[in-house]
Amino acid sequence: MQKREIIVKIIVQDIRHNMLLNGLQGIGLVDDERYTLNIDQIVAELMGKQPTDDWMNTYWQTMVKLQPNMTPKEQVSVANNLFESLCHLQ
Repeated sequence: MQKREIIVKIIVQDIRHNMLLNGLQGIGLVDDERYTLNIDQIVAELMGKQPTDDWMNTYWQTMVKLQPNMTPKEQVSVANNLFESLCHLQ
């Protein structure tokens, strides 16, 4: 398995986790960041990137906009698009 595939799979897992957290927040259950996994930091490290403000904003803007009913195929598509966007940032 190539490094890109591994990173995309990790992003997909973070998408699934954030879909759950976003859904819970939508019904009024707030986690106060107790269940934050910091996968963004792991992704940055695997990509060999220093997570700048732009990098983090791109990552988290994607996570907060996730639709609660995304199919696995859509999740992979979002993960690939996010990976590409992050690659182009300094």
